[in-house]
Amino acid sequence: MPLTYRVDPDTRVLFVTAKGVITQDERFSAMRSWLSDGAYKPGMNTLLDLTAALSTPTMADMTELITFIQRRAEAIGRKKLAAVTAHPSTYGAMRQFQVLATSDPLHVKVFHMDREAALAWLREE
Repeated sequence: MPLTYRVDPDTRVLFVTAKGVITQDERFSAMRSWLSDGAYKPGMNTLLDLTAALSTPTMADMTELITFIQRRAEAIGRKKLAAVTAHPSTYGAMRQFQVLATSDPLHVKVFHMDREAALAWLREE
């Protein structure tokens, strides 16, 4: 499975891991899964690990994702999303996503190969 997730109720963090090539349908399916998971609570910060991802969303994909997120803003809640990348193309795509996601409910920050810094940022008030 290219996208997996784990909810940590103690730290209130949603951990999402991407591996290989990911389609837009798989992105939406994964998001629907964790939003319907009873352990997920609105406002849980997210660590998105893209270090093993082999594909990047297009600008059209990202626009669709932003629309999906805005329509489910209440279920998602205000939150931070820390994206950890390894490849320059993924880093660039996520920086574009960061710019597109300037409105609620997300505050996005992109980290290059630094999972610890991403987690530290998620813990900041």
